Amino acid sequence: MEEEATAGEMTNGTAGEAAQAGKAAEATEATEATEATDGGTDQPSPPLVPCPVPLCGTPNDPDAATCSACDTPLFGYGRLRLYPDYLFNQGLAAARDNRLTAARDCFAAVVHWCPTDTEARNALALASLQLGDRDSARWHWQEVLRRRSGDRRAASGLSRLDRDPG
Repeated sequence: MEEEATAGEMTNGTAGEAAQAGKAAEATEATEATEATDGGTDQPSPPLVPCPVPLCGTPNDPDAATCSACDTPLFGYGRLRLYPDYLFNQGLAAARDNRLTAARDCFAAVVHWCPTDTEARNALALASLQLGDRDSARWHWQEVLRRRSGDRRAASGLSRLDRDPG
């Protein structure tokens, strides 16, 4: 590296310019090495999976077979933890394809597993309304407002139900 800086000083005239050129070359090499290992994508690293044992809770790599602190088996726990997200996305895809019954069923499964998920409950209410189940839609939107009083989607859904008696 010193030889590069000395050559740069001779060519560019200042040590600062040589140092900047050296840093730029190092950054380029690091970027190329990263792109070689991850295919050039800027994919975020997967979320760490906390140990399911309440007294442990140690964050673990999602591919770990056991907890690094207490050796609790983690196989499948990471997938199970992320499954509601998968179902929610499946519900959105079904709704976009106008498969409303499938969308409602996916959102209902998410709400069953994660009853405090107001986003999934809003989606379930809207799918229910679009399928003609106004009572279910009203109940789910009321439940959203009970959990999160300022939710605009739920308030808008309820006012829509009140304006249009069906």
